[in-house]
Order: sequence, then C-alpha cells, then structure tokens
Amino acid sequence: MFINEVCTLMCDDIRIENTNKLILIGLYTPNPATPIPIIGVRGLPLSIPSLTFFQLLDTDMNETRTFQARIEHLDTGRMAAPVLNGQIQLAPGRVPNLIKFTGISITK
Repeated sequence: MFINEVCTLMCDDIRIENTNKLILIGLYTPNPATPIPIIGVRGLPLSIPSLTFFQLLDTDMNETRTFQARIEHLDTGRMAAPVLNGQIQLAPGRVPNLIKFTGISITK
C-alpha cells in the first residue's frame, strides 16, 4: 500500500468549471534557486486572502483517508492560518486533492 506525491502546485485560487476542468488562478512558480514557490513581499505584516494547493497523488489504495494541512512560519513556528482537517477518497491510480487556506496573516 502506498501514496506518492506526483506534484503540488500553489496558487491564489482554483475554480472548477461545469465540465470539471480546473482553472488555477495566480499560479506561484518555483524560484530557480529553490524547488518550491516563493511568495515575494515588500514587508510585513502580510495578509493573503486565500492560498490554494493542488496535489496530484499516486496510490494503490481504495479507501477514505484523513489528513491535516497547515501553514507554519519556519522561523517562529507560528501558524499563519487555521489548521485544516480534511478527508480524501483514494482510488488506485492518480488522485487529485485541493486544499484551500483563507485569512492568512504573517506578522514577523
């Protein structure tokens, strides 16, 4: 039994069309120096209305699993948004997962 992350994309928001296509709005792209996207800011405090993550997972499981997601300041350990508890229905193959944080605030 396995779950592997194929990719994770970070953007401002994700919309789902009537045809079930996803529209990623404000996609953050990786910095050449780091493998992860970086949000450039002019200063703190910083307030972000929403931050959304699209994950594509590869699995051989067929079950519902729970997960917890959080945005944590690496230097201070403070939570920048409320911790999200969620569920994902896994099925063998590639499974998408959407995680949306709102009301993000970073002070220092």
